[in-house]
Amino acid sequence: MTKGAKQQVQPDVRIRQATGADRTVILAMYENFDRAGLSIGMPPEIDIAEWIDGLATSPNFVATEEDRVVGHGFVRPEDGTGEVAVYVHQDLRGRGIGRRLLATVIEEARHLHLNRIWGMTESRNEVMLRLARSLGFEQANDPNMFWLKLEPPDESRLVITSPPLPQQ
Repeated sequence: MTKGAKQQVQPDVRIRQATGADRTVILAMYENFDRAGLSIGMPPEIDIAEWIDGLATSPNFVATEEDRVVGHGFVRPEDGTGEVAVYVHQDLRGRGIGRRLLATVIEEARHLHLNRIWGMTESRNEVMLRLARSLGFEQANDPNMFWLKLEPPDESRLVITSPPLPQQ
């Protein structure tokens, strides 16, 4: 692949909300996760299971390929703001999975009516900083931090999937 060319997301990679049943496969992704890689946020080096359990009350999303989790993202709300993080397994980076995960996390933050979200990465992580900027994030005073002011969700775009009321 030439420099600057971007691989397309494989059609079998899906983004969905994580459930409690995903805990084991999320942990499996982090077993050999390249911490020096391109991510927003950084998973801890130890006590990964404890960290995952601490995120259980926050909206979590996974990117899956077959039955394997290849990406994980979340928003942790607090007092009208929220911390966001996105991790993509190093074997599948550069395929647009991080963009899709981050866009999903941003939408969830809007639906939670958060005013602002923020994330952190290493200041030399140009790929993630470029991705964050492309989705509207701005650099904070701290070079490792960025933030995004959120507008309320466009309620007209919501699709109601509940069955219609029975006819009288």
